[in-house]
Amino acid sequence: MDCEQLTELALDAPVQPRPPGIAVPLIALQRLLWDSLVRQGAPLNTRVCAASARIQGPLDLSALERSVEFVRHRHESLRTRVITVDGSPIQHVDPPRDYHLEVVDLSTLCLDDALRIANGSAQEFLDQKLDISIGPMFASKVWKLRDGDHIFVAALDHMVSDGASYAILNKEIWTVYGQYAERKPLQLPALPVQFPDFAVWQHRTSTDWKRRHEPYWKHHMSRVQCARYPWSTESRTASPMLEARHVAMGHSMSVRLRTFADSEQVELYLLVLSIYAIVMARWCDRDDLIVRHIHHGRQRHPELKNMIGFIVNWITLRIRIDKHSFQELLMQLKREVADALDHLDYNRVPSLIPECQTELEFHWQHNYRTLRTKCRPESAKLQLTMKPFKLRAPNWCPRFWPVFFDTPSGIIVTIYFQPEAVAPSIVEKFGANLRLVANEYLERPLALVRSVWMKIL
Repeated sequence: MDCEQLTELALDAPVQPRPPGIAVPLIALQRLLWDSLVRQGAPLNTRVCAASARIQGPLDLSALERSVEFVRHRHESLRTRVITVDGSPIQHVDPPRDYHLEVVDLSTLCLDDALRIANGSAQEFLDQKLDISIGPMFASKVWKLRDGDHIFVAALDHMVSDGASYAILNKEIWTVYGQYAERKPLQLPALPVQFPDFAVWQHRTSTDWKRRHEPYWKHHMSRVQCARYPWSTESRTASPMLEARHVAMGHSMSVRLRTFADSEQVELYLLVLSIYAIVMARWCDRDDLIVRHIHHGRQRHPELKNMIGFIVNWITLRIRIDKHSFQELLMQLKREVADALDHLDYNRVPSLIPECQTELEFHWQHNYRTLRTKCRPESAKLQLTMKPFKLRAPNWCPRFWPVFFDTPSGIIVTIYFQPEAVAPSIVEKFGANLRLVANEYLERPLALVRSVWMKIL
């Protein structure tokens, strides 16, 4: 049965289980990703690292395998492929099957050699190209360095996952592991709907969304221009290598920024977003920017809280710099975000208004410490120590990808970039400009934004 045969739903209708036998369409964000893959010549993608940890202690590999199998059975998104039927892509959910957790035994080698081989093998595991019509979209693997010393990596395709999904996956695997290891009944929060149910819901509410919100977006984004970084935008190399630089705003400045945001009654991320926008407006030589910002897509639907899936919402923001003071820009941005959430577009705007497509993206991780700790077993009785096992960022990342973290030691910006396209000196200037604009903001909040433009490197 096709989705077109189902009755339409209002946007405020809850997500409910789909009728049996229904063809599951791609959500808007999946369709954008699919179109991008097809333009590259084939529906091939690279998995994202959902978990990577070095586990020291008496790890029960059998319990870990059963835990991964249990979570894979629980979430349809972990058993999903994207296939083409009559020329159109749809989601296909495979039935639950026994899961085998591959274990690579390197314990006969010295520890340094085992670590080197494990690191290279884990990176290859992540970087391998995946035909998303064949799958699997989810995979995991263990490298045994020696008794009581293992590396665990879990990977998910971005077509069926987002950042919140990785935290959910980690927490559930290790919660179930603890219950298995301690011979307790398996208990996880209820999962009333699955990701394919959300996809069907989004399709059935599209007419109501157009009626309520399409006029707003067409008016609000009229005469907008596509925003791109000022450097080369030629096609990416076949195997781009990413590097990372870390920029610390510093504890003192971070405290001052938080205090200023509190005094203006705005969330800290809005202040940091406005700083980012000022730097990019100067670099792009524009006073009217389009910036995409991640908004947690599960907030308005409690039934999606524990679901693994591509639920994230990119909200499209139009930020006007001209003739604003720093303080006025912050208030304008506060209204802009509020209006965008009132007219939540479910990632439809880039298709509706192609001029709104942008390379400028703002990523904010306000729960960084929480995400880092969710991958750990909850019970101290398990006697396991888990340490981060760092792997290179996926090769499909944008040429220039700053991620802002709110950490206990202050605001840290990690900038991923392709050195073939972006010189390291540009990255260094970006970090310096962020600190410069932040300081101007704090020292002269009533000054015009343009007063700082000539100081930006």
